Amino acid sequence: MNQRRIAQTGLTVAMLFCLSACGGGGEQAFVEAVQVNELNVTEIQIVVPNTVTELNGLESYKASGVVGGDSSNLIDVTSRVRWSTSNSSVASINQAGFLTGRSVGMVDVFARWADLEASAELVVSDALLDSIAIVGMPTSMPVCAYGNKASGEYTLTADGFYVGETVARDISDKVTWASDDDNVATIDLDGVLAAYGDGSVAISASKNRGDGGGLVSTSLNLVVDDTLDSITLTPDSATLTVGSSRQFVATGLYDDASTRDITLTSTWTSSNAGVLAVSDSVGEKGLATGATAGTANIEAICNLSTPVAMASAEVTVNARVVVNDIQINDGTARLTFDIGDSPVDLVAKLLKSDNSIGDTVTELDDTSWRVSDTIEGTAASVSNSGTTKGRVSFSAIGITQIEVRYDDGTLGPFTDTIEIVVE
Repeated sequence: MNQRRIAQTGLTVAMLFCLSACGGGGEQAFVEAVQVNELNVTEIQIVVPNTVTELNGLESYKASGVVGGDSSNLIDVTSRVRWSTSNSSVASINQAGFLTGRSVGMVDVFARWADLEASAELVVSDALLDSIAIVGMPTSMPVCAYGNKASGEYTLTADGFYVGETVARDISDKVTWASDDDNVATIDLDGVLAAYGDGSVAISASKNRGDGGGLVSTSLNLVVDDTLDSITLTPDSATLTVGSSRQFVATGLYDDASTRDITLTSTWTSSNAGVLAVSDSVGEKGLATGATAGTANIEAICNLSTPVAMASAEVTVNARVVVNDIQINDGTARLTFDIGDSPVDLVAKLLKSDNSIGDTVTELDDTSWRVSDTIEGTAASVSNSGTTKGRVSFSAIGITQIEVRYDDGTLGPFTDTIEIVVE
C-alpha cells in the first residue's frame, strides 16, 4: 500500500469516527464512508436532464462519481446517493432519482454520499408546451439497420418549446414516438430506429400540451434504402447437445462494402423445429436451442428487402450425454486369481451415454459393495468400508459374484457384477 493510500485510509478512518461521534448518521454514514473510500470517489456530480420541469411532470436524475479526482473517469452512483430537495412541496424526489414537480416554484436538488454533496437548481413551471422539434433524423437509413441508444446512432431525441421560454427542454422520454408504417421502420420508447423495408415513413413525436387541451405533435420523413447485398451468420456452423443453446449473429454486407450487425432486424427460423428451436422473439433473436438429435439449418432473413436476403448455417444436435451406468474393472465379467494373490482391489467407474468413462466412484459414500452370490466352493469377501471399499479377500478355492451399487439420489441406482475365481 503506497503512502498516499495509507494517508487516505487514515483520513477515512478519522472521518468515520467523526461521523459516528458527531451525529453524522451512525451506521449508514459509516457504510457510505467505506464505500466512498473503497471506490476512491472524490466528487459526485448531478446529471441534469432539464433546469425547468413541468408541473406534475417527471424528471429522471442521475449521479456520477469522479474516481481519483479524474473528471474523465466516472462511475454511475445514482442508486448509492441519498436524494432530496430543498422543498418537497415544490418538488419531491425518490431514492431512484425520479423527481416529480408538485407546485410552481424553485428548488435545489441534492445528492449526498458520505461527506460528498452535489446540488442543482430546478424550476417547476406551469408553462404550456407550444411545439416539438425532432432532433437527429438521418437523411437515409439502410434496410435492416437499427440504432443504438448508448452511441446515439439512429436514435432520435425531442426538444420541447414552451410558451414564454427561450430555451428548449429535452422531452425525449416524455413524448410518444410512432411510425406510420412498421413494415418500413419502427421507433421504440427510447427513440431508437429500426429499418425493415425500403421506402419512406413518417416518424412522429407527440405529447399533451399540459392543460388537457390536446396533443402537440410533429413528424419527419425517414427514407430507408435497400442497399443490402448479402447476409452472413456467425458462427457459420455449430454443434449442440439437446437442451444447450448458441447465440447466432447476422451481419449485413451493403453495396458500399460496409457491414453492420442486423441480428435484431432479421427474421430467424429453423429448417426443422423438431431438431433445432430458433427464437425470433425480442431479446432472444438468433438464439438456437437443441431439441432432439439430428441436423437442421438456422436461417436469418431480411425479408422486407427486395430481393430477399437470406443466410443459413448448419447445426448438428447431439443427444445429451448423461451418466447411465456403472462398471467394475472396465466391464470385465470374470477375474481369476491364485489363493496367494489375496487381497485384490476392484475399481468402479461410472459410464456415460456416449460410452465414455466417467468418474471413479469406488470409495464414495454413495457406492456400496457386497457378495451377491457364492457360485462354487468357498466365498470370497468384499469390503464396504472407508478407503478399503471394493477390496476382495479370499483364502480358499471358489467362485464368488461381487456386486457394486451406486445411487446418489440424482444418479442411479446403477449396478454391475463381476465373478472372482480363486484357483
